[in-house]
Amino acid sequence: MSVIIIIGDGMADEPIPQLGNKTPLQVAHTPNMDYLATHGQTGLLKTVPDGWEVGSDVANLSILGYDVNQIYQGRSAFEAASLGIQLQGDELALRCNLITIEQDKITSFTADHISTEEAIVLLDCLNSHFQSKGFKFHVGEYYRHLLVCPSYEPTLTKSKSFLVGTSPHNALDLTKDHLYLKASIPEAEDLANKLNTLILESQAVLAKHPINLKRISDGKKPANAISLWSPGFTPHMNPLKSFLPITTGSVISAVDLIKGIGIYAGLKVIEVAGATGRTNTNYEGKVQAAIQALQTDDFVWLHLEASDEASHDGDFQLKIKTIEDLDSRVIQPLLEATKNWENPPLIAVLPDHPTSSLSKIHLDQKVPFIIYHPSITPDIVRAYNETSCLEGLYKMEEGTDFIPLLFRIEKEVL
Repeated sequence: MSVIIIIGDGMADEPIPQLGNKTPLQVAHTPNMDYLATHGQTGLLKTVPDGWEVGSDVANLSILGYDVNQIYQGRSAFEAASLGIQLQGDELALRCNLITIEQDKITSFTADHISTEEAIVLLDCLNSHFQSKGFKFHVGEYYRHLLVCPSYEPTLTKSKSFLVGTSPHNALDLTKDHLYLKASIPEAEDLANKLNTLILESQAVLAKHPINLKRISDGKKPANAISLWSPGFTPHMNPLKSFLPITTGSVISAVDLIKGIGIYAGLKVIEVAGATGRTNTNYEGKVQAAIQALQTDDFVWLHLEASDEASHDGDFQLKIKTIEDLDSRVIQPLLEATKNWENPPLIAVLPDHPTSSLSKIHLDQKVPFIIYHPSITPDIVRAYNETSCLEGLYKMEEGTDFIPLLFRIEKEVL
């Protein structure tokens, strides 16, 4: 039997007045997830340990069974791995968003969803200006990119938090001063100063670039600034097979962070044409890749970003659509394809964290989850949402307990 975890990134939410004080997950038409809840077991899971900023890096690592207090060295090292970048020695990676500043305020953390093709040109320009100083920009997808720079002090690799900054998706409508980094230990002062100079000087370079001048003339927001955040060194992670009863596994995602975590976890990255990490992603291609992988692999991790993107845009109607798309274009075909297998997979569905469509930021709350297999003994829950799962079988306080639970259930129903 194989196990599949399906992550609807940011799918959970808080009650929204315009929806009658219901969440998008409560309002969305989700007959297939409701079927899984009715015939499976449900509960709530705390995916982010106390003291950690709520983010997909920490949450997904916890769901996979990793203790972030022991292995976490920053999310950017995972993104580097996804881009094929091997950090050398104490090289430091930072996530680099192309963003928009207007009237000294951060008005878009995606630069109005800039295209990858435009981003390539802009980052080439930045590299020509700053590479001689030891900095190197690497192209990712759309607005999500990476900066690699030398580590200026070996002590930094032993510190869990040496630079303090604001994630750009948590800085919307704040002043551009929130872009700048602060050293939390004396050894990081020099690095913080150099990175802040880079942030400031890049604004002057980007503001006059022809790409941005054309975007403005076309009525689009310019990518006229960079946001540097979540610095990371190479993490010291053991593969999943070292502590789970699996031999082979795969990850399917359009997001560099998720693919990079998969690489460090010893999973095979399956690339799907048309997978964008947005609401226009290739749902059909992703689920077909998952169905195929389930026929050969012990474990499949399928990640869909669209609900989180809609939440950060404050578009709860679009978020409802992304949830319904996941239900009808992922869950339904997965169930149809596997229902007659001699050994159908164990299926888990959950968000990594809630994301508010009101405040547009991640929420530090537990997430609802489903565990389903045709042979499982159901609990009393008959619908999948934040409220119904309060009555579920499980109240889990440690994210790292989730994946061992899946494999215990898998063993029981074999």
